[in-house]
Parts: sequence; structure tokens; C-alpha cells
Amino acid sequence: MADSAQAQTLVYLVTGGCGFLGEHVVRMLLQQEPRLRELRIFDLHLGPWLEELKTGPVQVTTIQGDVTQAQEVAAAMTGAHVVIHTAGLVDVFGRASPETIHEVNVQGTKNVIEACVQTGTRFLVYTSSMEVVGPNVKGHPFYRGNEDTPYEAVHRHPYPCSKALAEQLVLEANGRKVRGGLPLVTCALRPTGIYGEGHQIMRDIYNQGLRLGGRLFRAIPASVEHGRVYATWPGCTCWWPGSWSSERL
Repeated sequence: MADSAQAQTLVYLVTGGCGFLGEHVVRMLLQQEPRLRELRIFDLHLGPWLEELKTGPVQVTTIQGDVTQAQEVAAAMTGAHVVIHTAGLVDVFGRASPETIHEVNVQGTKNVIEACVQTGTRFLVYTSSMEVVGPNVKGHPFYRGNEDTPYEAVHRHPYPCSKALAEQLVLEANGRKVRGGLPLVTCALRPTGIYGEGHQIMRDIYNQGLRLGGRLFRAIPASVEHGRVYATWPGCTCWWPGSWSSERL
């Protein structure tokens, strides 16, 4: 915990800050980062709930912008110390075109990285996905593994391909010199499916169960283990505890 002399010196930027995960990250930072001076929330669509955050001691700046537009990203990032890049297009059902998925997830991430280099922002945390690893198109199981577990990642769907490419960009950017000559520090995290308060998909599943008289569709055998990440107020379990610490700043 930082003392009062250290308090309120840091500027964070959260891309996709009005999305499900982004909102949890925003609220977590406001409650658990004692050195937070300004929190910038960058999203294509800004939610009305943001107004309630502007009454506290931390300066909350809302920025409507598009991660596919490099100039907008750079303008939002100027002066920030940390960027948490949660903006992305999640599509495992094929609703969006491959070109759109690539533009948002890959080009958008590239824009964030280049903005870090141009503006001197030194710390980048990227929300990757378990989809980067698998399951692969061959149906190979993944038994209680971690990021070091050998597994043949073979993708055909545009979404996991885009997340894999974006993650590679983030990891390769680690150590690049940013404006001012210091190295960029990057981190890519691969959560499984995320759920928690305010999650629309869980609401939809619940309402579907009600319509079906308390029954739910089973998509996988009962013997299959599959963990989920629970994001809850005020914290976010997706990247903060144990994986990366703002104490490094």
C-alpha cells in the first residue's frame, strides 16, 4: 500500500472501459489503486453509469474513440503511465466478418502498442484469451495445464486467430524503447470465459433456463472440466492478483 506521499501520481488508461471486463477493471482501479490520479476510460460507446464515477476524488476522464483509429488511441494515451487494453471484438459464433475481427483485435492492439512507444507509456497489460491455446481444431484435450504446457494450437476461426496474433504483438513489444528511452513492459493474460455481475450472456442463459422450465442445454459431456474466471465488485480476478503488480511502477 502506498503512503500519502506516493498517492495520486498515476494515470491509467483502460481501453474498452465500458465493456463487461473493462467496467470491472475501472471500478477495481478506483477502489484499490491508492496512487491513482486520473483514470481515462476509452470506448466506442460510453455508458451512462460513468457519470457516477466523476464525483469521487480521482479524476475520471471519458473518451469516446475507436481502437482502430491510431490517432484517437495516441491522443487518449498521451500522459498515461499504464494502459490496460481490454477493447476487442469477442465473436465465437461467426457473426462478424473476419476482416472486422482482425481490424479490431489485431490492428487495434497494434495501434495501442505504437501509441505506447510514441507517447512514452511504459506499462501495457493486454487481455488475451484461452482461445489462443485451444481447444484446437483436432479436438485434443488440455489437461489442467498452464501457459507452459505443450499443446498444438491450431486455429481456423477468425477470433482465436486474431487473439493469437494480437498476443504475439504484445509479447514481442516487451522491451521496445518508448519515447524517453525507457523499455516498454508488456503482459498478456489468457483468462477462460469470464462471468460476474452485469454479464449479459449469463443473463441470457438464465432467462433461457426460465423459458425452458428450469432446464439448460448441455454443450459438452458432464465429465469435461472447464474453469471460469469470476469478476466481481470491487475487484477483477482476471489480471491483478499475482500476475502483474502496479508496485513495479
